[in-house]
Amino acid sequence: LLAGEPTQERPPFGRLRRSFLPLLGETVAGRADIWAFSLFGTLVGLGHYSALQTLMMPIAMVSNAMLASSTAHLDWMSAKAVGDYMRRSITLLGMLCVAVGAIGVIIGPTLLAAVLGKSFEGASWMIPWLTFNIMLQAIAGQLHTAVQLSGASSAFVLIQSVDAALRLALVFAGALVLGELGIIAGMLACSLGKAVWSAYALSRQLRGSELAGG
Repeated sequence: LLAGEPTQERPPFGRLRRSFLPLLGETVAGRADIWAFSLFGTLVGLGHYSALQTLMMPIAMVSNAMLASSTAHLDWMSAKAVGDYMRRSITLLGMLCVAVGAIGVIIGPTLLAAVLGKSFEGASWMIPWLTFNIMLQAIAGQLHTAVQLSGASSAFVLIQSVDAALRLALVFAGALVLGELGIIAGMLACSLGKAVWSAYALSRQLRGSELAGG
């Protein structure tokens, strides 16, 4: 049961705007790849891409499970604890990515034909690219969430906002220049940039916490 006196004050609009607008941008930009395939790719390419994304969902599910299991008990202000967790997570995601990518390259066409039908045999070229991108997205998501949990809320929102704008720009620019490959390349560039920036912001926040505590 909820306890306490109800408040009659309205929540500050500025704080709501600073939180909501970046989240809205992230949500919109999260579908940039699908929109780009719809506008600049072929219907077949869109089908291939969507089907492969679905087949590779276990990588994202493993990442989310690791983060959810560590959120409650991990000391996010401890550089050693967070560093150890990130190393384990990135190693596990990397191994999973290599395994999925190797299986896809070796038996990709046969597997796609067996699972999705012969019409998807032409999608095998996407497998290594999408596998690498999904791994980078998972790592970037882990690091970005760690930035928030470590207390660097301003850096978290800034990364969230810039990443959404860059994702829209790079994905559509890549589609115009390189077509379907450019869309995936744009996604890769954004995921890598978000991971690197989040890692830098996290390390800076943790160093500051150690200096303040020491």
